[in-house]
Amino acid sequence: MSRVKPFSRRDILKIAGFTAVNGSTLGTLGLLQRAQAATLHQKGFNDYRALVCIALGGGADSYNMLVPTGDNNNPAEDYATYTQTRQNMAVGYDVDSETWNPSSILPLNNTSMGLNPLLSGLQGIYNNNDLAIVSNVGSLIEPVTKAQIDAGNVQLPPQLFSHSDQFIQWERAYADSQQNRGWFGRVADLLHESNTSQSPSMNVSVIGNNLLQVGDIVQPYSISQSGPIGLETGWDPEGEKLSVIESVMATSDNLFATEYSRVKGRAQDNYDLIFSALYLDNGQGQTESQEQADLRVFGQALVDSFPQNNWLWDQLKIVARMIDIRDVLQVERQTFVVELGGWDTHDNQNDDLPELLQLLNDAMTAFNAALNHLNMSNNVTTFTQSEFSRTLNSNGDGTDHGWGSHQIVMGGAVQGGQIYGELPNLQLDGPQDIDRGRIIPTLGVEQYAATLSSWFGVPTGELQTVFPNLGNFDQQTLSFLG
Repeated sequence: MSRVKPFSRRDILKIAGFTAVNGSTLGTLGLLQRAQAATLHQKGFNDYRALVCIALGGGADSYNMLVPTGDNNNPAEDYATYTQTRQNMAVGYDVDSETWNPSSILPLNNTSMGLNPLLSGLQGIYNNNDLAIVSNVGSLIEPVTKAQIDAGNVQLPPQLFSHSDQFIQWERAYADSQQNRGWFGRVADLLHESNTSQSPSMNVSVIGNNLLQVGDIVQPYSISQSGPIGLETGWDPEGEKLSVIESVMATSDNLFATEYSRVKGRAQDNYDLIFSALYLDNGQGQTESQEQADLRVFGQALVDSFPQNNWLWDQLKIVARMIDIRDVLQVERQTFVVELGGWDTHDNQNDDLPELLQLLNDAMTAFNAALNHLNMSNNVTTFTQSEFSRTLNSNGDGTDHGWGSHQIVMGGAVQGGQIYGELPNLQLDGPQDIDRGRIIPTLGVEQYAATLSSWFGVPTGELQTVFPNLGNFDQQTLSFLG
């Protein structure tokens, strides 16, 4: 007789995660927030909208994504200043000749800036007015200047230049708070009852647990790149431990057993609903393979164009598939989170950064094509976030942790073909450099997130409910979304 393996700490955490992922709360936790949300939410939407966050984990060097093209009418931003600052990290640097040439930089309409030559797909989307760049965004409590920082009379976010702290501050969009809620979660708490169905969650994660989508009421629903995740998958592939839990719960009639049964049933219902919508049955008890489902949804020509061996695209493809079944799920609002890590380029930046940029370009370009095929481009806004950019100066083989960064926003609703915000001065020791080319942000994460939230459906009068520090900024939303 085989013996059931004992429960590990990891198993217990996964059971807890299963409960959280499927939107359950025990006891009275969150009742006050439920009452508040019931008062504030706007009942019913007559369209579908989704926000898709691409998290660039590690601190993406956005100064090598958006690059000056050499316009001498703008000397503070011209290519010569850029190369003098970035040295061997500059786009266009030739190792053998130790010279710089801007000819490979991809020009952008209506600006003296260009994109890294590996971002040709994004250049096309920008010049087609479906992509914008938001310049110099970062974690802020209030607007700050270099003089104020030097004088020590301004509030700064805690633990600047720390990966974990800054990543969490981007997820919270509330820099001086320790609350365990993200801004997607707070938005969902406000709006979730406007969805025809509240199950599964309107917040869908392809990366597992994340703070961004955690609310008081709404918790993220996790899927894999293939679709929904069964309870027995991963932590208990043979179902042995699950059977033990089932036998214990079957002999109990307490609150925990009742709640467990409810949550498990809800999780199974969600799994069945999503799986059957993603992979159709042929009427003989056989469901489609992933390849067959892709061909049905996207068509052969588009499938043939999709990038291979691209982890970010694998995540974005299941997001596109989930958007395609929105009517089956009866949802009018959804958020999705995907991630591409590896951007902490202290070393080997000139070798590692090109691969990351190519992955990002190919995945976002394919996602844009997929959404156009589904006629959903106007309904989906995709945006990047990263905890910070890099130092402007080189450490010899790479760059170190910076502060302000450029971000990308893509979609049919985007007022594209423009750069929003103030382009930073790229001179070392310049008016926005606090150390080694760590650029002070001129836009706060709250302003960036509030603009996305407003398009998503948060009423203007409730933006400061979601973003408590927003009132510290004169311009509370930007104009990159129509």
